[in-house]
Amino acid sequence: MSNHTYQFTSESVSAGHPDKVADQISDAILDAYLAQDPNAKVACECLITTQKLLIAGEVTSTATVDAIAIAQEVLDRIGYNTDAVGFNWHTAEIRNVIHAQSPEIHNSVIDGGAGDQGIMFGHACSDTPDYNPLAITLSHQIMRNLHFLREQQILPWLRPDAKAQVTITYDNNGPVSVDKVVVSTQHDDTVDQPTLRAAIIHHALEPLLRDWIKIKQPEYIINPSGSFLIGGPHGDTGLTGRKIVVDTYGGSCPHGGGAFSGKDPSKVDRSAAYAARYIAKHLVASGVVHKCNVQLSYAIGLAEPTSIHIESFGTHRCDLKLLERTIYALFPVQPLAIIEAFGLKRPIYLATATYGHFSNSDYPWEVLDDVKINALRAITGVNLDAPNKDLPSQQFANDSAKQCFYRFLEDPTYGHLKMKWLSNQPFSAYLPFHVPDGLVQAVDKEEFDFREDSERLPIFLGSQFGYFPSLKLIEPIPDGYLHFLLAKSMLSGLVSGLTLRRWDAGQRQFQIVKEWKR
Repeated sequence: MSNHTYQFTSESVSAGHPDKVADQISDAILDAYLAQDPNAKVACECLITTQKLLIAGEVTSTATVDAIAIAQEVLDRIGYNTDAVGFNWHTAEIRNVIHAQSPEIHNSVIDGGAGDQGIMFGHACSDTPDYNPLAITLSHQIMRNLHFLREQQILPWLRPDAKAQVTITYDNNGPVSVDKVVVSTQHDDTVDQPTLRAAIIHHALEPLLRDWIKIKQPEYIINPSGSFLIGGPHGDTGLTGRKIVVDTYGGSCPHGGGAFSGKDPSKVDRSAAYAARYIAKHLVASGVVHKCNVQLSYAIGLAEPTSIHIESFGTHRCDLKLLERTIYALFPVQPLAIIEAFGLKRPIYLATATYGHFSNSDYPWEVLDDVKINALRAITGVNLDAPNKDLPSQQFANDSAKQCFYRFLEDPTYGHLKMKWLSNQPFSAYLPFHVPDGLVQAVDKEEFDFREDSERLPIFLGSQFGYFPSLKLIEPIPDGYLHFLLAKSMLSGLVSGLTLRRWDAGQRQFQIVKEWKR
């Protein structure tokens, strides 16, 4: 394969950029509701322009929140508190027109359904230690550096509004060099452009790019339009949700179009995008792919995703169909499961409204789980000790999964559990390998065989690993049948409990009948 080279560019904006001001106010208001009422349903958006701020949206909550006071606090923290910077919250006109959420939308999420239809993407790659693309990572860091320099009065003439843009050269193996860096920053009238340029390069760029400068000296383009005295909401009107590419991966990944800020986690625009990133990051961290996009899609009112897709850019080291099915076993994809896994009913969102939703390793959707990483390697048969081995075949991956399954059956502690299948549906259709006849029996009633002196449990037999990508595959199964889909038992002991579920055709979902846990 020829070593193709190309350039790719991403941008970031500062906390004082007018669109980001709107995002921060929206998320601060969301946090205030969740702090009092974790079940609050919030969709808050803002428009900010010269000395005017409009707060709008829909809310269903028991909380009492002073949205105007919260907005004033955010504006003061950012630095829009004097006439000199172009917006002064002390004298600005601020209106709050938030109203009640539509009961139809509210009812659609009561039972864990998605708050809207839509498509969400997650991305991960090997550019950086946190599995983010390099261009957006550097752009965010430049903005953080400018914020620090202004806040600490190291460069006292800086003002809140700023943007950065970084161009990277890539080849087939990843980033090769940092080629160009563009910085545009608002400033006061006490500094000239040569002084500003030298200070930005010395304090904000060179410390960050030190290792890259050894490879190639980047071209620095600082305030290319000249003076930047008028900025913030006075220079440009700001809107919540208008920096969705800055919020995500800098253009390295498609975007479904739904913004994040101001939305509670029942809105899959936000929560499912976090889940998609979580999945993608684990796929790359485990070594089963070098780079990937994960797409999830949902229908309003339904909990199960309507589709899952992995784009590996040809870097996958196992069968992608097996990988897609494995996602259902290992990762939360239903809205309630995502919310629970990441603790999304907490007031944690204001911090995400600046410098990207995937750039902080402390965010719960950014924290890697070694159990999941090891399970991905076990299921797919990826051997990190042989990075140049040929792509495992479907049979290789199936055999690896089968070995995990049999190791479970032979385990002296857990192997006594008899698998029962209460349907005429072919059992092996829901597993990535064939289960021999006789291993799974058809019976007429709930029947389990536990040794009385043993632990009861570490299997999850549910609808996740043997998940049905389409509800059409479930509908023909008569209501009332009990389904034991061997989910995590094949994960070589990486299991936590036993769940018995009954398909409820009326509710179009599985109902938990009985659970066994440690």
